[in-house]
Amino acid sequence: MAAGSDVGTRSEAHRRPEPSGRAGLGRVIGISASLVGTQAVTSVLGLGFWALGARLYTVGDVGVAGAAVAMMMLLGSLGSLGLGTLLIARLPHTAQADRRVLVRTSLVAAFAAGAVLALVVPLTAVFVFGAENLRPLVATPLATVGMAVGTGLMSLVIVLDQAVLTIGNGSLQLERNVLASVVKIIALVVLSVLGAGGGMAIFLAWTIGAAVSLPSVSWRTRGGRSLEGDHRLVDLRMLRGLGKLAASHHALNIALQAPLQILPIMVTVLLSAQQNAYFNSAVMVTGFVFALPYAVAI
Repeated sequence: MAAGSDVGTRSEAHRRPEPSGRAGLGRVIGISASLVGTQAVTSVLGLGFWALGARLYTVGDVGVAGAAVAMMMLLGSLGSLGLGTLLIARLPHTAQADRRVLVRTSLVAAFAAGAVLALVVPLTAVFVFGAENLRPLVATPLATVGMAVGTGLMSLVIVLDQAVLTIGNGSLQLERNVLASVVKIIALVVLSVLGAGGGMAIFLAWTIGAAVSLPSVSWRTRGGRSLEGDHRLVDLRMLRGLGKLAASHHALNIALQAPLQILPIMVTVLLSAQQNAYFNSAVMVTGFVFALPYAVAI
């Protein structure tokens, strides 16, 4: 850990006292409630999004979109690099002047990793392994770039949502997700009216929702800018020496998330996009059952 000791040294003087057992339990309950509340609201809005998509687009288009979103979720989780749960552990022991820089640096790293994975994995699956049912994800340069941007944003928001929980602002995480869900429904209608067709149009609406929700987080946390020690936007040196710790977080996260995220992709590849449309709807409903135990684990 010597390579990252500069951050730890600066933060020693600013370290917050450890919470008592009762306060710690209260914090776990509060964070869990925020995560479950977010899951409940976004699940309802998500079902509305897919139901509307089924009305505006064909079953095949919905299946392609479901596969694209599942690919985005899976690669977004991989691209997060474990930085979200790393920040949960690290931020309380980081100096106030460095916290925002550490968060921004983590967000940039996650976005870049997610975008690169989304460029490499779908292209490899289609052109090397012959997964023809996934071809719509990379059928055009625009679709390929859209997949990369959307996945990069997914990696970013995974890290961001966990970072805002750490600073004790669970309502902000809920607000961002609700805003993203509402915007993507509006975007879906607008894209349909404008004549945008195909499953990747549905995926684009999802991406627009995530992108539009980000400025709200920046605005709501603007008060913390005065606590920054300087005007660095990012500082990759702050991540030095944290690779092993991030990897341990990442391994557990992927073990928990990947099996469910990869199923819609497998259904599309092995069966068809049409079958995935039905399967994806069922997974969304059953996934809510696991919200509470997963939230407590986080």
